[in-house]
Amino acid sequence: CGRLVFADYDQWVHVNCAFWSHEVYEDAYGTLIMCQKARFRGRTTRCSVCHLSGATLGCHGLRCQLNFHFTCAQTHVNFTLDKQTFCHQHDHWMAHIKKQQDRRRKKLDDAKAKLAATAAANIDGKLARPPNDQDGGDVEEVVRAGINDPRAIDDDNEDDEAVHLCVSELVDSICTDAIDARLEPLRFVMSDPLTDKKATKTQMTKGTCYRVGALCVQNLGTIQVGNDSFHTRSTLYPLGYRSTRLFWSATNVEQRALYECEIVNDNSHNKATTTTSRPLFKITPCDDMDNPIYGATPNDAIHQLRSRLVGLYESHRAFAGSTNPFTNRTSWYSYGLLGDHFFGLTVPVIGAALETLPYAATTALQDAQNPYPYAFCHTLPTPAMFEDAKHDLKRHRVANAHAQHSSGCARTDGFAWHKLKTKPDGVAKRRKVNVSKQASNDDTNQTKQPANGGMENLPIPMQYRDLRRRPFSERLEVRKSKIHGYGLFVKEAIAEGKMIVEYQGQAIRQKVADMREK
Repeated sequence: CGRLVFADYDQWVHVNCAFWSHEVYEDAYGTLIMCQKARFRGRTTRCSVCHLSGATLGCHGLRCQLNFHFTCAQTHVNFTLDKQTFCHQHDHWMAHIKKQQDRRRKKLDDAKAKLAATAAANIDGKLARPPNDQDGGDVEEVVRAGINDPRAIDDDNEDDEAVHLCVSELVDSICTDAIDARLEPLRFVMSDPLTDKKATKTQMTKGTCYRVGALCVQNLGTIQVGNDSFHTRSTLYPLGYRSTRLFWSATNVEQRALYECEIVNDNSHNKATTTTSRPLFKITPCDDMDNPIYGATPNDAIHQLRSRLVGLYESHRAFAGSTNPFTNRTSWYSYGLLGDHFFGLTVPVIGAALETLPYAATTALQDAQNPYPYAFCHTLPTPAMFEDAKHDLKRHRVANAHAQHSSGCARTDGFAWHKLKTKPDGVAKRRKVNVSKQASNDDTNQTKQPANGGMENLPIPMQYRDLRRRPFSERLEVRKSKIHGYGLFVKEAIAEGKMIVEYQGQAIRQKVADMREK
């Protein structure tokens, strides 16, 4: 079926299954277009051979309803150079051959008619001029030269060969211009326009699976705010990061195995001595899941994996002492697989995706608790993003400090009276001012109007009209109270003397309302 190519978020399809479908076509850049439409159609069609869904190859014969998988179609369908497929039933392939034969015969007749017209024109031109000795021949030689033109002979030979080829294909065997579909095509990408925003948003919420060679990243994890242990100057270590990689097995000689790489929280440290958590890098072989590898850094985990590989090949003596590649190399620089790269953290595509995670900009803020900030190398955050990161970092630290000094219950925490004393004894305490008086004083100080110029001194009809002029959402809001259910609250302080309108009502049934109206 060919190699797997990326189709959409967490979706991969075989290149031949997509290329030989009706909808898919190739543009000038070698990109396969309309692959999603073919994939959606394949969900509802069943193969005529195995009777399973997912058949994307259909017969191009007239009124033929047969569909096939690519693997099933290799023995039941003929593939043509013009990207058409014909089944062996209902003589569709024979009808296609006859059409090709008629098309070639028509092309041959047109070529012969054109050649005859050209020869007649040459004869008329020679007859119009009087023959002389300088021309080197008579009319008969001119006609012979026009008919025996080498280019005309080549065209006749090509047409004869085409007719002979078509006839031999029709009589001898049915293999005309059918090709080996497994050799075609060598496409590299698929690109479809994203039209359904709702479907795209749903796929984004499910998460994206990244595949780069032998590496496959299933989960990018989350950024730990305010913890410098989960990043370095060149690499981010999101908590919950998970990836898989194919590499040499540490239990079976000359075999490959799937390794699951994870970044988990290190719970081995004593929380009484350490206030911040640290990352723990875990590598789990699929063929030895009972013995996972743990390391404080990615390089520590890789060194343990390397020691297992060296021990395996030394115990089995798979190589001589001077030819063992695992013992000759003191490091894995020649493999290009350091700890961060083995996990996939420094792969350019994965690194760019990690820099777009929420709260990633907080790792680039340098302070006393983060002396070695992360240096963005793919996408630099904007100044507004850095300002938001500062607020997020401050809010997180305040919440973290409150969580460390609180038991979660007001009765068990006790009354910390000494924490309320934030100023020295010599400083006088602030007096609490009534809200209404403070609002009236603020209005007087801001407007600096005389006492007779305020709204509270205007006539009641004018105050009422001014109150009705302002929108409801600007003055009032409905929210939940701390002592009862939902209620109506003001958004601004009401000065003394200002007019307010109090609304009182009663919830009644429609029948009671009709009776009261009478």
